[in-house]
Parts: sequence; C-alpha cells; structure tokens
Amino acid sequence: MIAGLFAKQLKDPQVKIDADVDKSVGLVNLSTHEGIIAIPIKNFKEDRENKAVETENGLGLCYLFMSQTYNPMVDGKPIDAKKLRSVKFSDADGHERGATCLLCSIKHVEGDDWQLYVYGTDKQPVIKAPFGEAGDAPKADLALTIQDPTKDQGQLVFNLFGKYSASITVALKQKSK
Repeated sequence: MIAGLFAKQLKDPQVKIDADVDKSVGLVNLSTHEGIIAIPIKNFKEDRENKAVETENGLGLCYLFMSQTYNPMVDGKPIDAKKLRSVKFSDADGHERGATCLLCSIKHVEGDDWQLYVYGTDKQPVIKAPFGEAGDAPKADLALTIQDPTKDQGQLVFNLFGKYSASITVALKQKSK
C-alpha cells in the first residue's frame, strides 16, 4: 500500500523504480510497531554489466521507507526533513501515520568503487555510501540488518546477494515529553 501511495505522488524521481512489493524486506521494533522497509526493483539481480550503473544517478535499487521515529544521518547530524520525501497513510487501526521515503540506487564510480546512493528531494544524493564485501550477510538478493545499535542510532546495512554491503547511519528520534 505504501509503495503505491508513494509512487502516485512521486514527481521527477532521480532513478526509476518499478517496485516489487512481493520481495519487500524490513525491520520492525515489535514494542513500538515502527520500522524500516525496503522494496526492491522488479527482476533485481546481480548484473555488473547493466549500463544504468554507469549513469549519473545509477541503477534504481529500492524504495526505502522509514517510520517517523527513524531519521537518516550524515556527519553525525539528522538530514533536514525538507530534503526528504514523506508519505501519509492510515494504519490498520485507522490512525494517520507518516513515513520518510527515500530512493536508493547502485552507482559504479570507477574500478572497484561501487556506491549506494540515497536520494531525498534534491537532484544529488543525500547520502553516498561505499559498497564493500559483506561479512556475515543474509543470502537474500536484498536484506536489511542493523549493526552497532545504541539507544540513539545504528548502522542500517544493505546486504546484496550475501556478498556486498553498504551502510547508512540512522538515528532514533527521541520522543518529546
């Protein structure tokens, strides 16, 4: 549902993503029912020869949706909400909810330099993260894990094909009292 809502309101995307909702992956905090969902492109496969990875914005990888309690960070600071897309929807109980919506792509920069580009509203990525060899990664085509969690933040790791990984820092927004 959230992918369809987002796709309808998405204007001028940096990369094309034809989302395969059947291949969605995510993480959820069971105590708060807040989470992060990645919905990959259809027919996602390892293809180093795909010419789209050489384009300025890279090959579309996935939509990334984060509950409003999560915030992507750069240089230790949350990204300004004005630079991020969002979508509002009603949950199963009829409560209005919101999610931060990001577009992710894979970009071949040069040689062995491959990057995860994460786009908000700007033409340029809000985050660029290098891909490296995955350590103890799930064997799925796309999987999300959290590494080095603290009470305030953690590393959201994108694992591809059980071989490659890139990570971005995600902060847990503190509830105001």
